Formats: sequence, structure tokens, C-alpha cells
Amino acid sequence: MDITSLSTPFNQLPAAVTGGRDFNAELVNSEWLDAAQFPTATFVSTSAERTGPNTGRVTGDLTIKGVTHPATFDVTYIGGHAQHPMGVPISLIGFEAVATISRAAYGVALYPEMAPGSGDGLGDEVRIVIGAEFTRPVEAPAN
Repeated sequence: MDITSLSTPFNQLPAAVTGGRDFNAELVNSEWLDAAQFPTATFVSTSAERTGPNTGRVTGDLTIKGVTHPATFDVTYIGGHAQHPMGVPISLIGFEAVATISRAAYGVALYPEMAPGSGDGLGDEVRIVIGAEFTRPVEAPAN
């Protein structure tokens, strides 16, 4: 993932709430994710298992800021179409993957909570949510 493509809901709030801060830009600076030195985050899967009719679990190595740790994503199959429902000549399939990591484990420890659950500072757990849609041209019917 290109770290500079990071997007948070914070930037969608009115300036009166955010104080006009660009939180997405702050997250890619050297104090947080340091996109200049570490422009990408990667995940390389090492195993995958089906956990239900539309769910699975993918485990692998997650690298953020040059630090690698094992991570597990719970994956949900959202759906697919052999032909795009809007008539576009592509087929598609969608997934959502969710994992929770310790930000401090990856060297992102700015503003830690003074005491767990106190609300004074930032919690260590970060929820990563990946929405993915894959497309390809519609296959011609077999003769």
C-alpha cells in the first residue's frame, strides 16, 4: 500500500471540528508513518483458511515503517457478478479484510494513553479495514 494514499474519516469532518487540520497529511509525516523514508506498507500472506461459507482468515507478515510482524486478517466475501450489474463489460468480486494491530509494535507510538481506557492519549490498538474489488473482462460463453 502506498502510505500517502492513506485516508481517514477525520478529514471528512467540518473544519470547525478539526480546527482545519489535515489529519491524513499529518499521519504520513516523520512522527507517524514517515512516508518519505517508508513509502509502502506490505502484507505477504503465509496461510489462508476458510472459516465459514463467506468468511476466511488470512495470516501473513505485515510490514509498516520497515518493521515486520505476523498479522491475521478476518476476510468476508462481499459478493460477485459474472457481468457487472450496471452493464459494464467486466466481471467483479469483492472482499473486506479486517485486522487489529498494536501501533507501538510498528514504531508508531506518538501520544500513548496515560492509562488504558483513560481517554488521555491514543490507544495502542489500530483496526485496519481493507475493502477490495477485483475486476476482469467478461469471459465469452463457452461453445
